[in-house]
Amino acid sequence: TISTALDLSSTIASIYSKNTGASKELFLLQPGKPGCCDECGGTGVIEFTRTFEKTVKISCPTCEGALFSNEVDDICISGLNIKDFYFSALHSLPKELVGQSKKIASIVGISEALGISHLSVSRKIGSLSGGESRRVKLLQALVSPNKEKTLIIDEPGAGLDRLSAINAIRHIHQYAER
Repeated sequence: TISTALDLSSTIASIYSKNTGASKELFLLQPGKPGCCDECGGTGVIEFTRTFEKTVKISCPTCEGALFSNEVDDICISGLNIKDFYFSALHSLPKELVGQSKKIASIVGISEALGISHLSVSRKIGSLSGGESRRVKLLQALVSPNKEKTLIIDEPGAGLDRLSAINAIRHIHQYAER
């Protein structure tokens, strides 16, 4: 998921824990954690391995692909429970939640500049288009804490409409000047 790629699960869990007083463990997407779906382990899918055919993946019948158990349904911040948060588009996350984490605020801002703020953090990486996948990888590089890095970006506007390409390239230039 985008959450995994951007290492967001712990940050999101901390926000929910801090605001609700509930244990951080309740909001972590890790098998065995109390709020995580027991059947799928927080992946939202169940895999059926067949001997002579491809593995089949189906939506988890317990959580219906929502990653979490029903235990977290009534715990809300700004009208969103943790499931709602994971399935909301980045650009539609409440400002009061985004403002509680520099990392999330940075991800939302850069994702808007790269034209991928319509994605949710629960989105599976394998379901992204080629252009979205490239931009998520670029987002991942831009938000990583390592300041001693060199990014070589080939055709950053490829697969984007004209306006999105201009915004993405402008943001990359601004990032480089920091």
